[in-house]
Amino acid sequence: MTNVARNYARAGLSLLAVFTACSVLAVSFGQAQTPAAATKSASTGPTSGSGRVALYAALGDELTLYDVDVANATLVRRSSIMLPGNIQEAWPHPSLHCLYVAWSNGGPSYTAQLTDPVPKGDRHAVSAFRIDSSSGALQPLGQPEPLPSRPIHVTVDISGTHVLTAHNDPSGLTVHRINPDGTIGSLVQQPAELDVGVYAHQVRVDPSNKTVILVTRGNGPTARKPKILER
Repeated sequence: MTNVARNYARAGLSLLAVFTACSVLAVSFGQAQTPAAATKSASTGPTSGSGRVALYAALGDELTLYDVDVANATLVRRSSIMLPGNIQEAWPHPSLHCLYVAWSNGGPSYTAQLTDPVPKGDRHAVSAFRIDSSSGALQPLGQPEPLPSRPIHVTVDISGTHVLTAHNDPSGLTVHRINPDGTIGSLVQQPAELDVGVYAHQVRVDPSNKTVILVTRGNGPTARKPKILER
């Protein structure tokens, strides 16, 4: 997965989100700050706050909360929550204290040897969580929204009104509305003629909030099929 870092400042809570194959979300608690929109840079710089930081680390289907002592570079494990499948990617809401986590029981596993072909699985969804502004604890928000296939990346648009999910096999894109309370709403149907390329890998929304960019890639050759170049 592509590394993504964002710094979100909001009332009583600043988030620095870094998501890789092992997802990490760090939250610092301090004085109220002005909400800031997501930018295109890898990081928007350090946050101001009291120095208390909560860190979420996702490995496989487990999302673990740690307290972070920044000065001494130490972690204290606090709690974990389990999702129904491997955590693929996550993205915070631009203004609400919410986190959207895409998961699947298909695709590569971090607890088992990879196989060829990789199993597609039969349970895929994106779940919403509310972030407690004082403790950093995650609470489920509404019900997980089923997805048609394994999600490989997820993002939220600039206005915070839609969550977008990229799928690699088959390559595709799904869009769901976000309700005012942060829960995931109805599916937005997409035109059938969309060219989604080969192996969608990341989806982002342009700062204008009028353009969606779906990054796709080619696949290397296997014993079952030749190399497929991206078109």
